[in-house]
Amino acid sequence: MRVRRSSIYALLFQIDMEYNHVDHGDALDNRTLLNSFIDLHQSQLQLSGVPQIFYPVVFHKLQNQVD
Repeated sequence: MRVRRSSIYALLFQIDMEYNHVDHGDALDNRTLLNSFIDLHQSQLQLSGVPQIFYPVVFHKLQNQVD
């Protein structure tokens, strides 16, 4: 099945909007935690081949123990 690029971007935008929603707490605290997570784990994420655009999603899943 071929997925159009615009569909992928729409999905990523939706994930980003949900992640940055007020329900996740103070945006500045989350941004600080995300930056710390990236600083600490960037080499592992890169070696694993995780695209940089997914770093916030990985952080959210780990922080909230989401499948």
